[in-house]
Amino acid sequence: MKLQVVSQILLTPLVIELGFEDYGYYIENKDVFTSCGFAIEDFGGNSVSIREVPMLLGKPDVKGLFYDIIENLKVLGTGRTVDVKYDKIASLACKAAVKANNRLSDKEMEALIEDLRYIKEPFTCPHGRPTIIKIGLQELEKRFKRIQ
Repeated sequence: MKLQVVSQILLTPLVIELGFEDYGYYIENKDVFTSCGFAIEDFGGNSVSIREVPMLLGKPDVKGLFYDIIENLKVLGTGRTVDVKYDKIASLACKAAVKANNRLSDKEMEALIEDLRYIKEPFTCPHGRPTIIKIGLQELEKRFKRIQ
């Protein structure tokens, strides 16, 4: 069982008008989006309103990420398990997440560290790369040439 993903509320909900096929894939996979930390509501016709995204994404291109997820769900096809789809979305989210050289405010950095408490595997990304590295005092002293 997956732990609940911490979400961030968008200041302004993003309304996206989907084509008929894309809307069908969204409807079929509503539970997958919800389990990954998205809060999406139907907005009439083939439109959806995205109100929340996973906190770990930082400041993503929400519209681009949503379309990427839909396209990847199409490739997976229908009938796949929620876990398979969850893993695929987690992989996409990792690619959209905060990367090296992204500037974050102190508050954003604190929120990212705090959010690690609520995920199942806080020490690695979905691809297995570390999110946190422990550096001991001796290693720090070596790097700052305080000791040999």
